[in-house]
Amino acid sequence: MKSDDIKEFFEFALNKKLTVQELAHAYINYHGDINWGQQNALVTAISTKMSGASAITRADVLGNDGELKASFFQSIFPGANYPYYEPSFADIASTTTIYAQSKNVWCDTSMPHPINMRLGNAQRPALSVFSLESPQLFIGPYGYQCFRAKERIFWPRASSRGFSTSIERYPHSVLNGPLVVIQDQYDGGNYAHFLFDYVARISIFCEIFPQTASQCTFILGGERSGFHDMLLQSLSRKYCLRLEQFLFPQHRTVATVRGLVFFFSDQREPITHPLYMCHPEIVRLVRDLMVFSASIYATPGKLLISRQDAGLRRLVNEDELFSKLGPLGFTRIVMSKCTPAEQVAIISNATTVIAPHGMGLTPILFNQRSSAVIEIFSPTIGSDAYAFVCKALGISYRYAVGIDSADGRAGFSVDINTVLSMLRPH
Repeated sequence: MKSDDIKEFFEFALNKKLTVQELAHAYINYHGDINWGQQNALVTAISTKMSGASAITRADVLGNDGELKASFFQSIFPGANYPYYEPSFADIASTTTIYAQSKNVWCDTSMPHPINMRLGNAQRPALSVFSLESPQLFIGPYGYQCFRAKERIFWPRASSRGFSTSIERYPHSVLNGPLVVIQDQYDGGNYAHFLFDYVARISIFCEIFPQTASQCTFILGGERSGFHDMLLQSLSRKYCLRLEQFLFPQHRTVATVRGLVFFFSDQREPITHPLYMCHPEIVRLVRDLMVFSASIYATPGKLLISRQDAGLRRLVNEDELFSKLGPLGFTRIVMSKCTPAEQVAIISNATTVIAPHGMGLTPILFNQRSSAVIEIFSPTIGSDAYAFVCKALGISYRYAVGIDSADGRAGFSVDINTVLSMLRPH
C-alpha cells in the first residue's frame, strides 16, 4: 500500500534550497509523520538559513504541540493570520484511570545516551482513558487530531501533534462512534511500536470496556502487513471482535463523529513505550495472544538476527561476526524471509539471540526459553525498549555499541571480541 502520507515533507522541503518562509509554509501544510528528531531537523534548517546554527533554538520556533509558535510565525509573516487552532483542555467527557502511578521496579540508569529513553525512569506514570463527545477527527496513516473547527480549538491529548487549520481541506465524512484512537505519534507500520503500544492499548480497552469494544471502531495507523493481521486475528479471537473493526486509514480525511471518541494518556507525553513501561498485567495480556503457535516449528536455539535486508543501520561486519558465531552453534536468520508466525516461533524457542537493534527483535516478547539477548546498537540511534522487555521477562540482557562505518551504506560495525566475550557466563 502506497499512502499519500510518505514523509514527503522531508523528501521535498528539507532537501531543497527554500527560504525560511517557504520552509515554514511547507511545515504548516504538512500533515504526515514528523517525530521529535525530525522537528529538530526543521529547527536546524531554519536556524541555519536565518543567522547561523546557534542563533535559533527549538523553543524559539516550535510550541509544545509541534506547532510553529505564534511569535515566530508573526516574525516571518508579519500581519498574517495565525494558521493554527488554539489548544484546549476543556470538554473532556470523562476520564477513567486504569493504573495509578507506580514504581518502575526494573529501573536501570546505566544505558548511555541516546539509548536511555524509558528504562531509567524511576516511576511509571498513571495511565488513563479519556473520551470526547462528538468532535471532528482528522485522521490519516500517520497523524490524527480531535478538534472543533467553529471554535478553532483542538485537544492536545487527542492529537498526535498540533496540525494547522489546513487539515480542513481534506474530504469530509460522518463516522458513527464509538471510535477508539489507538494510533500515536509513531509509525504503526513499525512492528515494535504496533505490538508494544498499539496492541497493548487495544488489549487494555477490551479488558476495561468490553461492551464498548464489541461495537467500536479502532483507529490504527501505518502500513498494514501480515504481522499486523496475525496479531489482530489473535485479538479478535480473544475478545470476540471482528476484523472490520480495525481501521487503517489510507488517506487523510476529516470525520464528524456521532458519538464518543476514546484516547489514551500515553499517546503523548509521557510516552510509556514499551507495554506501558512493561506493566506486568499488560505484558501478560499481550504475551498470551501468541502462545498458541510457539511450539509447532523446529527452530534453532542460538540465533544471529541479520539486517542484511535493511536500508539503514546495517551491521557491516556481520559476515565476520557470523564466521565466529557459526562454529558455536549459531544460525543466521533474515526475519523478512519468514512468515510472521515463523518469526514468533523462532524467537519463542531461542535460547540465545544476538541482534542489531531493529524490528527483528520484536517477537522477544513471546520468548518461552529464558533466553540470553545481546543487542548491538548503532552509535547514533536506538532505544532501550528491548532491554526493558528482557528485564521484565527475566531474560539475561547485554548490549554493545558499535562505531559508524564510512562505507556509504548507513552502516556501522561492532567489535567482534566484545560480542564474543558477552557469551561467557556473567
